[in-house]
Amino acid sequence: MAIEKELKYIAKEGFEPLAIKKQEMIQGYLCSHHQGLNLTLRIRVAGDKAYLTIKGMPLEEDPSSRNEYEYEIPLTDAKEMLKMSLYPPIHKIRYWILWEGYTFEVDRFLGENEGLITAEVELSPGQDPPVNLPEWICAEVTGKGRYYNSALSRLPFKQWDSKRKSHYTSIQEQHNTIKEK
Repeated sequence: MAIEKELKYIAKEGFEPLAIKKQEMIQGYLCSHHQGLNLTLRIRVAGDKAYLTIKGMPLEEDPSSRNEYEYEIPLTDAKEMLKMSLYPPIHKIRYWILWEGYTFEVDRFLGENEGLITAEVELSPGQDPPVNLPEWICAEVTGKGRYYNSALSRLPFKQWDSKRKSHYTSIQEQHNTIKEK
C-alpha cells in the first residue's frame, strides 16, 4: 500500500524565477469522492507521458495522508480516457521548486480555473512539515476540498461564488500585508 502525505497551500506570484522545471498538464476524473466512493480515479497527461492514478480518501488519523497508486499508461489510451471524464479536464502548468530540503509543486491553473495558484509539498515518511515557507506561500489549505483538483474539475474557480472567491483573494491580500510589515 502506498501512502501519500501531502500538504496543500494557496500560493501567489513570485515563484516562477525559482522553478527548476515546468510542465503543462491535463487531467480528468473518471470517478471521485463526491459520488459517495472511497476513491478518486484520475487520468493525467504530462508532456509525452500519461498516468492512471487511484487515490483513496484522506486517512482519519491524518487528513494530509491517503492511499495513492500511480501507473504509467500509453499516451493514446490516456487521451481516449480523458474523453470519458465526468467533467471538463483540468489544465495547468506545474512548476517544481526546491526550498530548504523540500520540493514544492506549484500549479498555475488555466482555462476555467485561471487565476488560481496552489502549491503542494509531499513529505517522505517521517519527514516533518516545512517550518520556513517561501514568501509566495500564503496559507495552508490541506483538507479544504474546494482546492483539490477533483473539486476544481466539478466546480472551476471561475464559477465560484463571490464568497469563495473573496476568501481566496483575502488570504492572498492578508499575506501581502503581513509580508510588507
